[in-house]
Amino acid sequence: MFDVGTSTIDSDVRSHFFREPSLAPREEEEEGWGRSFQSGVDSTSSLYTEEEDDDEEETRFSSKPDDQQRGEGGGGGGGENYEGDDETSMAEPGTSLRRRSGRNSHIQQVKEENMLLKRTIRELQRSSDANERRVVELTEELLHRRRKEEKEAQDLENMVQSVEQNLHLMTKRAMKAENCVSKLKAELQQLQVEVDLLRSENDSLKAAESQVIMTMRQNAQVASEYLNKSASHAHTSISQLLREAETLRLVSQLLQSIDKISSISSES
Repeated sequence: MFDVGTSTIDSDVRSHFFREPSLAPREEEEEGWGRSFQSGVDSTSSLYTEEEDDDEEETRFSSKPDDQQRGEGGGGGGGENYEGDDETSMAEPGTSLRRRSGRNSHIQQVKEENMLLKRTIRELQRSSDANERRVVELTEELLHRRRKEEKEAQDLENMVQSVEQNLHLMTKRAMKAENCVSKLKAELQQLQVEVDLLRSENDSLKAAESQVIMTMRQNAQVASEYLNKSASHAHTSISQLLREAETLRLVSQLLQSIDKISSISSES
């Protein structure tokens, strides 16, 4: 997962995580730190290798005159060669001491740089761990948001379907209402025609009724006059009958008187 030399996350693992835009500069900076660290280590190791090579060459160069002097001393002048060797042997410890002190200081500097780089690596490791935790958190948050968005999208789709169903039902009801309105309008027109017919018939009946009433009035007046005439005629007839009845009563009394007179005369 984490490479100390480069201080980067494996690309196969990183590809499975969500890359937040705000973390891109930080990751690029960490990659830059890793590259600078690797280049620093490479340059330090190459410098150290070059210094070792220079020391070996210097040692070989310094050892060649000694060997030559020893070869020449074998032929003659052994005392002079011995004194030269002593002087050379006395000069070599100072040179080697300076070389060792320079090497020690360089090693100390390399150690300090290594400690600094180790601290940088630890900081990068902590930063990488924090970034990984942040990536995991952001991934979980992204999954949560996606689930939430999917749920909201499903709810919205269900709502849209419900609205479409309600709209379809309302359209059917509106069409049914329009059909009912059309039927009612046709019935209203038919009823209006019937009302007009009934109104004209009523007017004609009123006219006929007025004519009948006038005829009845005329007939009643004629009948009244006839009854008045009949009543007066009957009254006259009744008066005449009463007078005739009185006459007949008188005649009857007269006849009774005559009967009594005749009976009295017969008895006598």
